Amino acid sequence: MVTGYSRNGLAYKAIECFRDVRREGNQPNQFIFPSVLTACAAVSARWIGVQVHGCIVKSGFKISIFVQRLCNCKSLVTRLGS
Repeated sequence: MVTGYSRNGLAYKAIECFRDVRREGNQPNQFIFPSVLTACAAVSARWIGVQVHGCIVKSGFKISIFVQRLCNCKSLVTRLGS
């Protein structure tokens, strides 16, 4: 759901869905994290992106090459946008 919302330009809905996944006690996977980070970037939700990054680090997905590369790209975009 998060990925679908994010890919279809419904960034706020993607972020809300991610929040609901976490509230229900479900663990996001390596595919949800990049989608919610993309949604955060689309609506300039920097603080939420920082919180998502914290979830990535806590869950251990930071070592995933896929997630790590996306985080690096998002970091670069954030710095360029500042």
